[in-house]
Amino acid sequence: MRTAGFVQRQIRLAITVPSALPAAVWLSLSLALFLLPSQMNSQTGSGGNHQKSGFSLSQEIWQGVIWGHSPDKWDLSLLPVDARKGAQQYIERYKKFESRLKAPAVSNRKNPRYDPIVECMFQAQAGMERSIVSLNRQEIGNEAAAFALLDPICYEWEGRSECPLQEAHFVEKYLLTFSETRLKPYLLIFLMHRFKSASECIDILSSEEARSHIELKYQEYFTMAKGLNDPFITYLANAIDQAPYAYTDWWLKESKDR
Repeated sequence: MRTAGFVQRQIRLAITVPSALPAAVWLSLSLALFLLPSQMNSQTGSGGNHQKSGFSLSQEIWQGVIWGHSPDKWDLSLLPVDARKGAQQYIERYKKFESRLKAPAVSNRKNPRYDPIVECMFQAQAGMERSIVSLNRQEIGNEAAAFALLDPICYEWEGRSECPLQEAHFVEKYLLTFSETRLKPYLLIFLMHRFKSASECIDILSSEEARSHIELKYQEYFTMAKGLNDPFITYLANAIDQAPYAYTDWWLKESKDR
């Protein structure tokens, strides 16, 4: 398993590190996982059941927010009325976004030492930063960029729960340390996705105790996300909850294509 630690020394922040972050946490600097949006069955209920060219609109939206993908194809006219304003504001901030991260030299394809893995992981890191900023109504550029470097996320999950659970546990510790963080809307959606993904992995499916623990954690963050009383966050939370899968469909498809 190749993790973000492989490229840790390549990464530099083009910002001033927030003083609130403890120095020790920078020892675990790493990058975000890059995944293509998975193609899944259509969702139902308040998450939205809008089918377009074989893709569920609600799935396209929540996957886009999780990974920082372009919202250009979102048809907001199909969203619940109360969620449209938040989605529109997300799109507006997304289009105005300017990253505060500096790309590693070896992510440049003109560099003789070009590394496609570093490039892929940096794009994912910047995608996470962009989603956090786009989802928040306040100016949080520095904290978003800093967080995008903190999470010790794996480059490949390889169909096992180790990576999504590692990512989820780190975010849980971050929330405990910075309980008033303005990143909370994104982090709660992130935690829902990671725990749901972990529940679909082979090693978890074989353990009833592990499944029960993950389900409790998932429900905890699902409730917290809806408790923010933000219609767009509630839409995202419901969409993830009603999706048949968060990870399995993508992983099986990629395995068959290899």
